Amino acid sequence: MVFPKSEHLTNAQIADYVDGLLTPAERQQVERHLQRCSVCRAEVRSHRILRRRIRRQRFRRQTRLSRMPKTGPLHF
Repeated sequence: MVFPKSEHLTNAQIADYVDGLLTPAERQQVERHLQRCSVCRAEVRSHRILRRRIRRQRFRRQTRLSRMPKTGPLHF
């Protein structure tokens, strides 16, 4: 992963960073960029907030489904 100092990270790079999918070398490059780029830092924060909301929503949905009464097969 190489990018000029004047450019911003792509959405894919930010998502991979937030999801922990980068190699150690890639992660180090991204973190160096984030030290000097407030725009990308804000994007990383937004991605993290979005990921947390998605996880919470999935958990709530699973909890609701697990509380539903179990029924047998439907016959028509």
